Amino acid sequence: MHRTLLTVFVLSLGTVTAKELEEPIFQITVEDVLTTHGLVAFWDFQEPAGAPRLSRGPTPLALQEQKGPIARVEGGVFGHYAAKIERGQWFMVARKDIGPLDLHGKEAQVTVVAWILREDPARWQAIAGVWDETRKKRQYCLFLNAARGTRADEMKRYPLANRIHGHVSAIGGPTPGDDFCITYSSGATEIPMESWQYIAMSYDGEASRVYVNGKLDSLEHYNPFPYPDGLFDGGEDGADFTGGAVHRGGEWVNFFGGRIGGLSVFSRALHEEEMEEIAGRKEQAAAEGGRGDILHLCTSFRVPLELSSYFICRMKTNLDLPDDIFEKVKVQAVERGTTVEAIIVDALQLWLRTPTPDEVKQRREKVKRLLESMQATNTEPMKLMTREEIYER
Repeated sequence: MHRTLLTVFVLSLGTVTAKELEEPIFQITVEDVLTTHGLVAFWDFQEPAGAPRLSRGPTPLALQEQKGPIARVEGGVFGHYAAKIERGQWFMVARKDIGPLDLHGKEAQVTVVAWILREDPARWQAIAGVWDETRKKRQYCLFLNAARGTRADEMKRYPLANRIHGHVSAIGGPTPGDDFCITYSSGATEIPMESWQYIAMSYDGEASRVYVNGKLDSLEHYNPFPYPDGLFDGGEDGADFTGGAVHRGGEWVNFFGGRIGGLSVFSRALHEEEMEEIAGRKEQAAAEGGRGDILHLCTSFRVPLELSSYFICRMKTNLDLPDDIFEKVKVQAVERGTTVEAIIVDALQLWLRTPTPDEVKQRREKVKRLLESMQATNTEPMKLMTREEIYER
């Protein structure tokens, strides 16, 4: 089943699949990110394949492609484009060039923010961070879909799936008594496939936290995850900064598969209010009489405001579009030289012009009164006539 566009109009925090929209919808601009205090680097991925992705912020940092050109595709968060990372590819800033991304020490703080569209169901996907397991040079890293999460009160791991995780390490190597580093937060929300999401991790020197779409993704004993030990200092030969993979067991692994529309690193732990603001999905009900996000989504999607108002008043549920109908609509859109969006908007406008039961009843009553009025001035009884009887007269 494919979620229909109706959901977008009604639920401002609902997910939007790539098959439904050519571009993700976020209330966020480049300026919003650049003016957030503590910014180290921000990438918007507007560059073409084959070119370094240059960061905006205090220090220009170049993400270099690994394992071939990384495609630029239409449908971006901070512009027309996003980067599409195929499994086995990744971005990297080499250690010698890492500069302010090397956040370490007892008092160190960090926030990693990413706007992603997940296309690969694989376990253990690295989103971004400074994390080298092979050489025991772990510092911090945002991960997706770990097989297990660590329960902080027991320091034991239990099965989880499709969550995000904020990994932190003060020692660089495995957690004492374990074969791996298990000091990380894990969220409660399952991250869906083919849906633009804002995900983030923060570390304030006391605990690791993860956020989904601007909200702390609280999960008792898992998020926040207490960790007052700070971040490891990898030194001159420490880990690279990578996006889409990490080094483990002597090779590059933990590949991310999907699209990334934006990536930011901050040298402090952002508060939840700030996370909401740069998530681009902050509620605006108070400012716009309860219609803020819905109106923004409707106008961003080029839906007439009269339609958006109607949905605000009338729609109460999500609707799923059966796969067979969705596929037929896509084919018809191509054959007619239009878009799925245009077809659905036209259908909604036609539906709105269809008389309601009350309007039909009122029209019938008007016709009845008209007939009664005509009957009163005619000596011949009125009756329904066939086409042939009308022609005979």
